[in-house]
Amino acid sequence: MRSIRTLAFGLLLPGLLMAAPRFEDKPKAAAHSMPKAHPVVGCSDTKKYHEPDCKWVKEIEKAGTRVDFPSISAAKKAHMKPCGDCMKKK
Repeated sequence: MRSIRTLAFGLLLPGLLMAAPRFEDKPKAAAHSMPKAHPVVGCSDTKKYHEPDCKWVKEIEKAGTRVDFPSISAAKKAHMKPCGDCMKKK
């Protein structure tokens, strides 16, 4: 009786293990594959885009010339140039 149980377990276990999803088989979320959107603030007068916390954004809001962009690439497509103060490192 024991040999039949061992034989059945030996035949079923490999099939069960192969059917069960393993941690390595799960697709990994590639955070580097899609860059996150980096919203920027543009000025319709100067044609420059800024970080949202740039000191010039307050002046842009006062003048009523603020244009929000969802990303730097969207601002560049609108022919905007980077701010010399807040976008030096980008």
